[in-house]
Amino acid sequence: MSRFAANGTLWMTPATIGALLDIDRRVKDGDESGWRGDPTMGLFYNQQLARFEVWGLDVTGKEYLAAANENLDVRIIEQLRNGAPENDPFQRVIDNNLRIKAEAEKAERERVAALADKLAWGIRQDFGQHLGGKKIMHAVTEDHKIKETAPCN
Repeated sequence: MSRFAANGTLWMTPATIGALLDIDRRVKDGDESGWRGDPTMGLFYNQQLARFEVWGLDVTGKEYLAAANENLDVRIIEQLRNGAPENDPFQRVIDNNLRIKAEAEKAERERVAALADKLAWGIRQDFGQHLGGKKIMHAVTEDHKIKETAPCN
């Protein structure tokens, strides 16, 4: 659920409303804990997951989930201050690049292994009589008679 789709109703007591407004103000303006604040962020309640979420806008204008917590308390601010590593867009890009690189290396290893099998088969076919192939090889003698050589393994 995105910040634009969060349109549900949440029943709150006056104390909870005060806490909600304080957390929302701290998300936008910053606080003494070291969080600088971001005016593009907002505090929302996700009814499907039953948790509070802080959504923000990145430089391209796309929304992203910056922090989430089931309780309305300062842990949301702490996640924002610490960068919420599970939601860090840079780390997601780095992880995605590493995954793509690992898949490409695996595909290259498989391609090289298949090529090696084909090459080994070709060598056995061409040089089997010298390398212990399983074919019975034929040779032409000096008197132009065909002579069978011993079968190889």
